[in-house]
Amino acid sequence: MSTDLNYKGEIVIVDDDPANLGLLFEVLKAQQYVVRVANSGRLALTVINSSPPDLILLDVNMPNMNGYELCERIKADPNTSEIPVIFISASNEAIDKVKAFRVGGIDYVAKPFQMEEVLARVESQLKIARLSHQLQMQMLRYQLDPHFLFNALNSVRTLIAVDSETAEEMIMQLADYLRYLLVSRNKLEVSVSEELEAAQNYLAIEQVRFKGKLIVKTNVDSRVENYLIPASLLQPLLENAIKYGMKSNPKPLEITISIELKNDKLCLKISNTGKWMAPRENASNSTGLGVGLENIRQRLRQRYPARHNFTISNDEDSINVLIEIPISEN
Repeated sequence: MSTDLNYKGEIVIVDDDPANLGLLFEVLKAQQYVVRVANSGRLALTVINSSPPDLILLDVNMPNMNGYELCERIKADPNTSEIPVIFISASNEAIDKVKAFRVGGIDYVAKPFQMEEVLARVESQLKIARLSHQLQMQMLRYQLDPHFLFNALNSVRTLIAVDSETAEEMIMQLADYLRYLLVSRNKLEVSVSEELEAAQNYLAIEQVRFKGKLIVKTNVDSRVENYLIPASLLQPLLENAIKYGMKSNPKPLEITISIELKNDKLCLKISNTGKWMAPRENASNSTGLGVGLENIRQRLRQRYPARHNFTISNDEDSINVLIEIPISEN
């Protein structure tokens, strides 16, 4: 779901009746919605999976695949399961409404419909979906920050007794990072330059902590500075790279942050020396390697359903995490 303030929403209409399809298309288009159409269930799956919309208006009675079957398939796919579906049907029977809700529908409009009612229901469901999306993104983000803060404060506490000057330096870096969290706390997205500065503050804290055992390199295309990315996206990846890279790499750990434009995508890559350590199946939420990565997967799936790439690769002496997302400019 786009965060552009001028963006009202993208809607897919699925109906085998050309008259209904045309009417809904014209009215929604006039209200500044982005609209796509499909006249069958099979075509609808292709349209929806190619670029998931913000909302689906779905007819019930269609040949080959009816609306109930189509809705079940949409809800079974993790990339499309969160899309709200409003059923539009000639039947006003309670049993049909109950079935629509059971397969995952969020609302039901009986034909013949009044366009004012359809528009009101569309606007209401899009608003609910947008608020729900924002809440989920914030919750996923806040799962990470307390974990980092605990680790950082623990390191400062240890340093105070043995090296007060280094502890003071670390506190200053931590203050800069916490300032970023405070300023961006209500933002789901920040510019690449803001996120990179926060990541560098985090790495500076860890460099103080590891004293010469951590080498950081950056390779960032200057053209990407104003593009938007999810807030606090890099830090959990860097935390994993440090925590497990230190365990699997006997030499000083080297981390490289690369950000570039490639094929109309924003590509973010975190590479570190060392060997891949697979997540433990029963790792606890506070220390498991898989927690941070799964959090990132969920956030990307929420923000860019079916429009992103998140891959982890490893060779003999390095691990690479690559994220590719659509370009969004500040």
